[in-house]
Amino acid sequence: MAMKQRKVKIGIIDSGAPESYVAESRLFSLSDTGIHISQGEKDVLGHGASVHQIIAEGAAGVALLHAQVFKERPTTTAAQVAAAVEWLCQNQVDLICMSLGLTQNREVLAKACQKAAGQDIVLIASTAAQGPASFPAAYDHVIAATGDARCTYDEISILPGPVKSVFGAWCASPEQPSHHLMIRGASAACARLVAHVAQFLKQTPLTYHEVIAELEKIATYQGREYKSSSI
Repeated sequence: MAMKQRKVKIGIIDSGAPESYVAESRLFSLSDTGIHISQGEKDVLGHGASVHQIIAEGAAGVALLHAQVFKERPTTTAAQVAAAVEWLCQNQVDLICMSLGLTQNREVLAKACQKAAGQDIVLIASTAAQGPASFPAAYDHVIAATGDARCTYDEISILPGPVKSVFGAWCASPEQPSHHLMIRGASAACARLVAHVAQFLKQTPLTYHEVIAELEKIATYQGREYKSSSI
């Protein structure tokens, strides 16, 4: 008899949801008094909808809830992302996908992510494998994800990052083409890594460190790809 799988609930902090998910989503915008939370709006960029598609295809049967932190332009603030994390904590998600990165560390975001981690919510955020740190991916309790052109759809890698190890994943690169997605690189890789982790969580609840251990077990590549020069 097949073991019954857990129902995994995933929060997506991004540009919005596919049309059929908008009603349950929330928009986090800046106001004169702080963060205003309202009904989610149409995803005009298509970034969040593409993240949704990658997760849904890679981890069928999960529940997806969207927190919209940007609309026409792919920019947001630490305060908006922090408020979105808080809302997803209240909605008792198991996993949070943040296919985004901020250049500055802000206490409000650090505290929100720490609170989520304290509730054993697994957080995954995108980052560049090289260059300056990106937040929230750089936090100790957040799993950092980036694109790795070597990785096929089912593969992951472990790469040295600016602060800690980064997990590489399929990223819809020319080497490993996508179906018809609007996103590439670290954004796609973050969503794909979330789908990998969701498959673990379907079997049993896991802490941050337990998820890291499971990812290390299945990693196909260790370290960056080095190409020899030809003469």
